[in-house]
Formats: sequence, C-alpha cells, structure tokens
Amino acid sequence: MDIKGSLPSFAIGLTCGLRSMTGPAVVRWRANDPLRLAFAALAVGELIADKLPATPARTVPPALLFRGISGGFAGRTLALSRHAADRTAGTVAGAFGALIGAYAGLALRGAVGRWTRLPDPLVALAEDAVAIGGAIAASRP
Repeated sequence: MDIKGSLPSFAIGLTCGLRSMTGPAVVRWRANDPLRLAFAALAVGELIADKLPATPARTVPPALLFRGISGGFAGRTLALSRHAADRTAGTVAGAFGALIGAYAGLALRGAVGRWTRLPDPLVALAEDAVAIGGAIAASRP
C-alpha cells in the first residue's frame, strides 16, 4: 500500500465525513465529468439539508455507511486522476478518512458551538467552508 500516495485520498475522505457529497462533487468537477452538475446539485442540497432540525446525525448507521462509500468513491477517483499505482489504497484511505471525519467533525462542531455559544446553523456554515476548502485543497493537481 502506497501511504504517501494515499494521503490526498484520505484528505478528500475527511471532507466526506463533514459533508458526504462535497468530496465527490469537487473531484468530479475537476475531472470535467459530464455528471459534475448533478454531483454539485447533490452537494448543494446536502449543504441546505444539514441545517434542518430533522436531519439525522452523521453518525447514525445509514448516514455513516453512505459517508464511507462517498469517501471511498472520492478517494478512488482522486487516485485515478493522479494515476496512482494502487487505486484500492485510495478507496480504502478515502473511506477511512470519511469515517474519521464524521466523528471528528461532529465532536468539533459541538465543541465550537459550546465554546463560542454561536447558533448551530452558523457553526455549520463554517463547517461547510472547511469541507469545501478542504476538498479543493485535497484534490489540487
């Protein structure tokens, strides 16, 4: 397994732990995929849905499973775009990053909210910015 080559896949996976569709949307946009607008629309929809009170926690099993799949997809896509020798490592690193990102993001968002006493939707907007900026940085050529 190529650890150094898997770091960008792990990083894009972390962003999927924060917002499951942001990583795939960014990597598919950079790849000029014909479906990039669909991925972007799904990502924007998730950014909106995250602020709704009825949205379940990112760590409930179905959401966590989807984040892992999303991270694996984004990690593999990134490995393919970089012509990595071990694409499976990119998939695993992305999925693992998404799982870590989900729990770390949840804990950090709660801590920031308690520390700053800002309303959760405002903290969530900052988390959106971190997810988008992180995905752009991780997928840089």
